[in-house]
Amino acid sequence: MQRVRLGATPAGKLLALRHDYVNHSAILDDYHENCGEATPYLYSVPNLTIAHSLVRRNVGNPTSMRGPGAVPGLFATESALDELAYRLKIDPIELRILNEPKIDEGLGIPFSSRHLLECTRRAPRPSAGRSEPGRWAR
Repeated sequence: MQRVRLGATPAGKLLALRHDYVNHSAILDDYHENCGEATPYLYSVPNLTIAHSLVRRNVGNPTSMRGPGAVPGLFATESALDELAYRLKIDPIELRILNEPKIDEGLGIPFSSRHLLECTRRAPRPSAGRSEPGRWAR
């Protein structure tokens, strides 16, 4: 389970991001799916909190599926950004460009390489057939 909460100015500048996630594990296992792995360096945000909980259940040992931790975490964060763009009536690509970090803010150092902004600018814009995040126009 994941919950992403965002705070932003009316112009779309992120002020706060909180990413909470819970994953289950077997009773005798300590498997931790690190869904918050990429959250700290994805966007520039002055107030960032990432919280994780582990729930032990009577199940087999879980493992990563399709990609470890960061992949489901990115899906949750990006979905929340799409919803924010929709509510603020801002192009979702422009919202991402506006919040692109200049440095790795968690470590306070420049990125050795980062091409996300270049990829974002090359991405196609949402089509006219898309009415809102997660819903297709009929």
